Amino acid sequence: TIVDGYISATPDGVLTGLDRDCLAWLGIPDIGASDCLAVECKSLDPRADLRGVARSHHTFQVQVQLGLLRAHTKFKPNFGLISYIDASFLDEVNEFAVAFDPSVFEAAQARAGAIMAATDPLDLSPEGKISGGAECRYCPWASHCAHVVVSGIPRADGPALGENALAELKALRDAERES
Repeated sequence: TIVDGYISATPDGVLTGLDRDCLAWLGIPDIGASDCLAVECKSLDPRADLRGVARSHHTFQVQVQLGLLRAHTKFKPNFGLISYIDASFLDEVNEFAVAFDPSVFEAAQARAGAIMAATDPLDLSPEGKISGGAECRYCPWASHCAHVVVSGIPRADGPALGENALAELKALRDAERES
């Protein structure tokens, strides 16, 4: 595990001594002079559909791994490789290349610092909102998170609701959930 302040990563491996065109079959003609790749291996439920792209949280994980490897080891990979192995059919493998993006790594470091320094969870934006919200389309909690205005939730320092108002709000919530 590589730790740097509030951010850490545990890469599954680093392949070294590679030819510069080792990812040509994935559309990457040249990995640069580093001659190495970070590798992240994942098992995948056979019912999962990757839709032709790596999962966004795995791509982000590899970005952090690449940044930490580059900052704290002799290895300076420009790319990572995510390898998804079907958990039921081990010969079914999907692989995706991830190009290192220094701005994503810097954002990850800043986000980790903001999370650890926060004194109120309402001061933090939801994860999906930070990265543009695209993954919110697949999240089962989106209706309770990204599409809700968090700042509209009363804070503890405000006046407490009376029993009548609380009962009415619960009834409205239940009616909305049933529709």
